Amino acid sequence: MTILGLVEQESGGSLYLRYKAHDKIWAEGDDPFDMGKCKIICDMDSVRTGWMYWTDVKGAPPEKAFGSAFGEKIAQPGREYDMAFQCEFSLNGERKIWESGQKGALIGFDDLFEQMSAAREGNKLAELKWEGAESIKIGKGSTSIPKWSIVGWVDRPVELTREEDLDAGAAASW
Repeated sequence: MTILGLVEQESGGSLYLRYKAHDKIWAEGDDPFDMGKCKIICDMDSVRTGWMYWTDVKGAPPEKAFGSAFGEKIAQPGREYDMAFQCEFSLNGERKIWESGQKGALIGFDDLFEQMSAAREGNKLAELKWEGAESIKIGKGSTSIPKWSIVGWVDRPVELTREEDLDAGAAASW
């Protein structure tokens, strides 16, 4: 970001996070990184649920359909679509998006969301610690479930500022 913060500069990484369940690692694009060394803040207010479908076209992004608001359920667009979620995070001060339809990711994120909902302090966001992953068998295959712990609650960082936060701030300044 520039001194005035008017123009965002590319950090070199991807906006999207990938959890590679087989290897139990995180990546930005194809570049793996150590989530355990990151300051992680989860914006549980940004969560959207819906559906994703990975086409057979190599390198193509998935087709997605997410609800437009928290808790909004939408119909499955087609039989090939899998249940999925999307959530914004701050990693070391940079906004990132994690979206997944992997079974292990769904189980792990659902558990994390339950923990955050039960312990939330006002409108604060959870600061998390990556605890690794647990391997499990599902049907004839296997996956891993990402594990987290909540280390505290923090005010919303600037990189996770939402449009409604900006509107409220503008109204308050008049």
